Amino acid sequence: MSEASKPESIPSAALPRKGGRRAVSLLLGFVIFASGVLVGAGGAVLSIHAMVTYRFKHPENAYARVVDRIDSDVHLTPEQRAKVEEIIEKKRQEFMQLISEGQPKMEAHWQSVRNEIAAVLDEKQAAVWKEKFDSMHSRLMPPFLLPPDAFGPPPPPH
Repeated sequence: MSEASKPESIPSAALPRKGGRRAVSLLLGFVIFASGVLVGAGGAVLSIHAMVTYRFKHPENAYARVVDRIDSDVHLTPEQRAKVEEIIEKKRQEFMQLISEGQPKMEAHWQSVRNEIAAVLDEKQAAVWKEKFDSMHSRLMPPFLLPPDAFGPPPPPH
């Protein structure tokens, strides 16, 4: 063979290694798996947050669920269910009365937190703080400023 027709030798470092492809494939698989975990966890957090927020803002639905849960756990007779519904309704009214009595104190407490922190800040910071606080407060605090009968009569028996 002549020198011109002889193939050039390629250094072994320049050749792709089979093990490198496997490592890249494993790394890519891990990245895809981790992304799925993060998306799933984020969806779960958002779902749980929405459910908890709804239940805090709509306590009137809780009492009907309590009766249904008791019934499914202990299999109430129709007479027992009627008595349990009466008890739950009475306790609902008592609870709402307690809330309506305590709510002004709670609201005054939160407003003092808002105002005391704002007093430490300069005017621009205080405006941002108050806006953020008011937004958080309206989203998270249940609407208990309503009178005990604000949610209307109890739901009809099943």
